[in-house]
Amino acid sequence: MYKTQSKLKGIYQDFFRQANIDPKTGYREERRKKFATYPYVGSCYGETGSKRLLMLGLDIGIDGTFGRLQSFEERRFQIEGKSSEKHNRHMAGTYMMALHFLHSEFKEWDEYWVSLDMTATCLSLMKQKDLPERNPLSYIALTNCYKFVTEFRDKARGGQDRKFCYREPEQELLTKEIIALDPSIVVWQGRSFPKKNRPWLQPCLSGREVWHSPHPSYVGVQRVQDLIMSLENW
Repeated sequence: MYKTQSKLKGIYQDFFRQANIDPKTGYREERRKKFATYPYVGSCYGETGSKRLLMLGLDIGIDGTFGRLQSFEERRFQIEGKSSEKHNRHMAGTYMMALHFLHSEFKEWDEYWVSLDMTATCLSLMKQKDLPERNPLSYIALTNCYKFVTEFRDKARGGQDRKFCYREPEQELLTKEIIALDPSIVVWQGRSFPKKNRPWLQPCLSGREVWHSPHPSYVGVQRVQDLIMSLENW
């Protein structure tokens, strides 16, 4: 994980220099938008031996660290370090999606996956006491297509940040990010952007298993079975 993180940090710092972004605050000269965060890389990403799962979202949603850029460690704590019952619908769905793709990696995951109630909501399952000891979120990576967030934004709904501030450099950043993470499986969270981003992303996704589905917070995929059935090949 740390080797991958180090590689990603170098890629991001090159981008910050290119785009004239303060690497501590995430600010450009025009302060209305800021670069939000480094990506999430689980502490055990790539350690199952056979599968590396990358979740790709649209935008970060909220400005989680006012006045500064969120570090790798802070990002990891917000996802991996949080108690399961405190996760929102997005991360609850991400947890169950991770189990769907990775459950065969460990016996305890497989046993849990086979026995869980597929008609239950992802959020309700996260509040139960029988979750596997190993956290599936520790074994995935999560990043976003659009890296900038409106300063002080505190509500995730809406698409105002789903656009590039520096189109070509940001596209190159995401391409290099995917190559560095070297996922065997990629899942797009949200159906509104795969088609328009397909041409420039296709080369770095070639040879990988790629899926897309509605965002896990979408009301129509709250139950585990609906979330899994929503998956489509990209």
